[in-house]
Amino acid sequence: MKLPDRILLEKSILPALAADPRLPRVLLAGCDRRSAGYHRIFSGKACWTLDRLGPRAAFGGPRHFVGELRELGKFLPKGGLDLIVLNGLLGFGLDDPREAEAAYEACWAGLRRGGILLLGWNRVPEFRSVFPSRRGILGRFRRFDFKAAGGARRSLNYLFWRKSRSGPPLRARRWNHTFDFFQKP
Repeated sequence: MKLPDRILLEKSILPALAADPRLPRVLLAGCDRRSAGYHRIFSGKACWTLDRLGPRAAFGGPRHFVGELRELGKFLPKGGLDLIVLNGLLGFGLDDPREAEAAYEACWAGLRRGGILLLGWNRVPEFRSVFPSRRGILGRFRRFDFKAAGGARRSLNYLFWRKSRSGPPLRARRWNHTFDFFQKP
């Protein structure tokens, strides 16, 4: 069963971004079975995928790089991207604030002026080893108003309940996934 945040991402956010003619060069960072095929949403555009683990290349697109996000400059030229999507990396690969800052720095360098960074992350404490802070590199970005999900929004925050995989089947567990949109001025 797909969760509401994943449905929102796949059915609304990514298609709206893919339809924007101002975003022809896209990087999808982080690949796994849940994101397999996301590159197809961006068909007709130059779309690259990146993951630090070699076996996850099977979930990426035909233009896939194996490496760390902080090393993005080794794979693509500075200012060569219009959109970077980082969904689910904080707390799941980017687990240290210094690693996250290095990744944001690489995104800053990789995006052209006016380029968009979509950051999807969980507010749940056990998955929040890294909290996106505007005091670091993200503070250089300005918030981007994403209008495709019903009105101008700089952040989409979704609360939903899900049955827990551990414990009694009726026990609910609270999840809170946020999509933040940033633009390089």
